[in-house]
Amino acid sequence: MQNGVTRWRDEHGFQRSDMRIGFVHRYALHEEPGDGVLGTSMFVQENLERGHTRVVSGLEYLDRWGQGSLSYYMPVTAWRPGRHGYEERALEGVELGYGMDLTSTISFSAGAGRWQSRDGAGAWVDQGRLDIGWQPHPWFELRGGWDGIGTGDDSMAVHASVTVPLGGGDWSGLRWEGLGRRDPSTRESSGGTIWRSADHVGEITVAERETQAAGDDTDEETATTKMITKSASYGVDPNGE
Repeated sequence: MQNGVTRWRDEHGFQRSDMRIGFVHRYALHEEPGDGVLGTSMFVQENLERGHTRVVSGLEYLDRWGQGSLSYYMPVTAWRPGRHGYEERALEGVELGYGMDLTSTISFSAGAGRWQSRDGAGAWVDQGRLDIGWQPHPWFELRGGWDGIGTGDDSMAVHASVTVPLGGGDWSGLRWEGLGRRDPSTRESSGGTIWRSADHVGEITVAERETQAAGDDTDEETATTKMITKSASYGVDPNGE
């Protein structure tokens, strides 16, 4: 069982806290370290500020050459109030990803998927991403990425994260490793891979659309009103004409 909270700020500067809890099941396909680990996962995420909830399920395969994954993101809440004048909803999407360790501290990952558009229209768009990360210490990581590739709303960002595991364990071997060793297979044994934290459950991405002002008529209501007004104009006048 794995759980945690991702705290971040969106493009409008609002603080968001996405809590997650779920289960991961992995098993080694061979006895030799690094010869292959197959895993499945399922998480429930909830945004503490806006109340968005989604279910994230995934399949993954890990070996000494890298990690392949297939993840599905399914929202279970409807549109909710967002920033002033707007409402938002968690996005549905599916993504195929691949990642590899260039050294024992430098990693590279890429992904391609199909997501609902961020404008709230309900259309589906294809997009990709590229990321490179540097983790000189098990608790600290610096990551840069290019997201939204193939769309008109792509962006580049740099993130720093601190991940401190809660619970027991021997911390005497923790140290800074700089750019790491050339052989990334020394980073983890298959036993360490089995217990690795799931990294495909992070920020809850949302679509955003303008809210309709109170008192505004919908197209259907406006059309009905016009028909009633037109019908009333054909009444019988007092002169019998």
